[in-house]
Amino acid sequence: MQPARFKEENAWNVVVNAGWRVGGVNVSVSWYGAPRNDEAEGKTSGILCLDWDDEIAAATPWVDAWQQEQVALDAMLRQAHTVARLQAGPAREQALHRGSPGDIRALITAQRVLRRPSLHFTVPDFALLKGNGAANHQLVLWSAASGDAWGVSDIHNTVYCRHGETLRAQWVQALPAKGGGFTDLSFGPLSNAQSYCPRERCGAIAQFMDILATMPGASFQYSETYDC
Repeated sequence: MQPARFKEENAWNVVVNAGWRVGGVNVSVSWYGAPRNDEAEGKTSGILCLDWDDEIAAATPWVDAWQQEQVALDAMLRQAHTVARLQAGPAREQALHRGSPGDIRALITAQRVLRRPSLHFTVPDFALLKGNGAANHQLVLWSAASGDAWGVSDIHNTVYCRHGETLRAQWVQALPAKGGGFTDLSFGPLSNAQSYCPRERCGAIAQFMDILATMPGASFQYSETYDC
């Protein structure tokens, strides 16, 4: 048997897909027609998906450690100072799906613990988001008072980078095609989307990203695609 030959144009085809159930978890796996670039650095040949019936119960072994990190982050945010601020698209809690109002915070916490453990909550009434403009349309790049950490926050979400760690930022311009286009900014698992604006009119975004790229451990990538 000769080794399979991948063609780059097949990267966006799913050639094998399978799913099964184990206990209270739905498991599925997909293999692509060729390795493709994804949001992580490098290439991937497939994806494994897990969907828990009870996400709160599934997250239990790790939630205490995550909550301790959240408490430390809350204290850090209360003492942080602004490095740069950007008017952006609307902030979203980034919950995958909603539960009952009584357990929504616990559900969102569980989803983050299981899928995006580096995506934390922004401390309530975060002082650095107050000032000109609506708080839910702002991104703030901040630095810890201790100088050993920095991060990006919107009104709901925070990611941060401690000394010796890395944080990848991306700016994607989805040019109008079948759709009207959009501008997408991401900082690790924190993302923000807004209506399309030509790059030459995105001076504020460019300035924000240029400043972010100077932070310790930061990396930045700009790319263009089409809104298909």
